[in-house]
Amino acid sequence: MNILDYLFKSKEQREKEAQEAEEKRDAELLSLSDKLYKEGKYDECLEVSMQLVNKDFFGTGYWSVYLHTASILYYKGRYKEVLEVEKHYHRFCDKDADSKMDWYVSYSKIAIAEQENPLPKPKPQPKPTPVLKPQSAPV
Repeated sequence: MNILDYLFKSKEQREKEAQEAEEKRDAELLSLSDKLYKEGKYDECLEVSMQLVNKDFFGTGYWSVYLHTASILYYKGRYKEVLEVEKHYHRFCDKDADSKMDWYVSYSKIAIAEQENPLPKPKPQPKPTPVLKPQSAPV
């Protein structure tokens, strides 16, 4: 953009162009996230997905970004982050829309509870000492 374009465009027009550019970038990140998830490149997919999730991304096909992020975080053992993703997810989506997110959240809560309050380990039971029978005298 040159200086004359900047001077002759209204503030609303510049804001609209910036919004369109951001939406285009989000759509590219969304398709990249889906592609990486399908290819099994979970670390790269997580990086891309977190860029969208952290800013409350809402666009066509947005639920897949949240579900990909939650599943990757769950399987990496980052349970508290799954709960954060769920907060963003339910701002835009009906709670009954997808049971997969509920599954990740419920199992994450269980895992967090187990980490914070581990079950006591059972005490080892002593093995009974074998009773020796008296040997008979040789004849």
